[in-house]
Amino acid sequence: MSQGRDLNTQGALLPDRILSRSTVARYLRSELIGRIPDRIQLCITAAVRHRLRRPERMPVSQWCEAYRIMPSADAMPGKWRRELAPHAVRVMDTWALPWVREVWFCGPDQASKTNAMLGCMGYSIDRAPGNIFYTMPSQDAAKRILGQKLIPMLQLTRPLAKLISKRADDTSQGMIRMANGVAIYPAWANSATSTATFSAKYTFNDEVDKWEMVGTETDPIRRLRKRAKKYRFHKHFFGSTPAGKYIYSGAMACQQVQQYANRCPHCGELIIMDTDHIIIPKGASVDDIKRDPGAIGYACNSCGSLWNEADRSRSFEQGDWIIVKGPDCHRPVDVGFLLSGIATPDMKLADIACTIVQAEAGDLSAKRDLAHGIQCIDYEPETTAAREDDHLLRYRSGLPRNAVPLGTAMLGLLADTQQDSFYYELWAYGYAPEIDMRMIRHGILPSFVDLEYLLHQEVFADADGKEFRVQIGLIDSGGTRKGWQKHSRTVEVYDWCSKHRIMIPIKGIWSRRDGDMISYKTVETFPGTSKRIPGGLVRANLKVDYFKDELARRLAIEPDDPGAPLYHDDIDEAFAKHYTAEVKDEESGEWKHDKKKGRNDFWDCNVYAIALREILKTRIPRRPDDPANVAPQRRIYSKGAHRD
Repeated sequence: MSQGRDLNTQGALLPDRILSRSTVARYLRSELIGRIPDRIQLCITAAVRHRLRRPERMPVSQWCEAYRIMPSADAMPGKWRRELAPHAVRVMDTWALPWVREVWFCGPDQASKTNAMLGCMGYSIDRAPGNIFYTMPSQDAAKRILGQKLIPMLQLTRPLAKLISKRADDTSQGMIRMANGVAIYPAWANSATSTATFSAKYTFNDEVDKWEMVGTETDPIRRLRKRAKKYRFHKHFFGSTPAGKYIYSGAMACQQVQQYANRCPHCGELIIMDTDHIIIPKGASVDDIKRDPGAIGYACNSCGSLWNEADRSRSFEQGDWIIVKGPDCHRPVDVGFLLSGIATPDMKLADIACTIVQAEAGDLSAKRDLAHGIQCIDYEPETTAAREDDHLLRYRSGLPRNAVPLGTAMLGLLADTQQDSFYYELWAYGYAPEIDMRMIRHGILPSFVDLEYLLHQEVFADADGKEFRVQIGLIDSGGTRKGWQKHSRTVEVYDWCSKHRIMIPIKGIWSRRDGDMISYKTVETFPGTSKRIPGGLVRANLKVDYFKDELARRLAIEPDDPGAPLYHDDIDEAFAKHYTAEVKDEESGEWKHDKKKGRNDFWDCNVYAIALREILKTRIPRRPDDPANVAPQRRIYSKGAHRD
């Protein structure tokens, strides 16, 4: 350097905004006329130089390969490699496209959703700085991700490590401030205030289907979108395993939707894997599958070749995203990505098959897991009518009203108590162990006197002339109108049952309560009084939803197959409508009466009939001519000789 005076322009010559070269030249000439030194040295800090540099353009996935280091808390620590998560490449690169504002990534657990977000976050800090919201379902989850993944990523990734503030307070779990001005705000969806104060250019929203609605302002998705409104080029990243809330419907609503397809290692075709092509041996149980997981395979949708787990892993590595919605949209504003658990090798085919078998057996939890965790779609509860009118009419027995079928062991009366009448059904129960069910009569009776006549005076006969009377029955105790005691007939029912002991009063109880599906309670006094019931009563408490499930199951059996209930030939559409008014909400698992469809009283009587069959399992004998009734002759051993 010459003897000319050095000029330090760190503070004086650098404006807040970047000036053109010509502007700087004019400024220097006007300020330094007559005292221009031989050489000028500009002392610019590293942070300012970082802001002034023009970053090299590259996709997010390329940036991750070049710089990103995965922390020890990750399943695959060390340098980020695209072959470990090939499906995440397209997701991250799409997020960085200048015209894309939102990305929705719907996939199974442990499918690199969080890591894809963190990759985009690191890229934005280094290449396109702006404030960031990182939102998790809860405060604990947000702190855990920051402490175990985000902060270690910042410390280990070279371009980001240079930007970490030396102040300890700037790298806390409350907020992270970078040297280039980026602020990262951790937020949690169950707190409206955690996202209400600050604005951000980027929002990264993890496990959105675990978010809870808080307050009355709006849902958390809309609330997050508001925080980025002031930025012209804002971006949102939503990721989650579906749970029936936001992610699947949000992804499907995007202008363009892409779904991951595996490439068959045999024919080379891209296919979208599904449960229909999983090979499960006929009749296999969960235990069978666990004993021999190798028996489960997958048949290619295109060529039919059978894959094992190695083929499936290879098909995933060679797979690609295909556009299933909006192929003509070349610059979509929002893009949804769908990845099913069937496609990923992390979820074994045997585990998927076990869930399918359990779901087909009616396990509600397995049905949800199959939809949410494996197919990665929203589970649609089967809220449907028990059966349509004409369906029930198919179950006519071929016998007229009051005719007892051959092979009957016992008749049972079921009565549903109303304020001024009784709906009833009379069922014939066959011998053990099958205990077939045939309904021989139904109707409405106005009074207890009419019920008594049916109990004690009516005689029924089968085709051989064998006579039957009612031997047992269940009657609704009439105490379901809580708070309206004047409409309850419980006292009347208890009094009547104490005089007609073959009738057992019943009460429906909540099916989720602990205990057996049928429990018994001794009732000593009339409800609301201290007056004792002569001899006391035993009331049967029924978990009615269980028996409604069983009735619905039996009505799904073909009429000529074992286990199907049959009804006398005089049933009509008016009777059948009672069976369509009950619907099951599989989301809650509860049966509900759709009053718009009419009355459901005969359905209730049939439910009681199913419960009575359960009670009779220990009372009904085997058929008299059943060989099992003949006791085997004993062998008598005496002095070394024996005889049969």
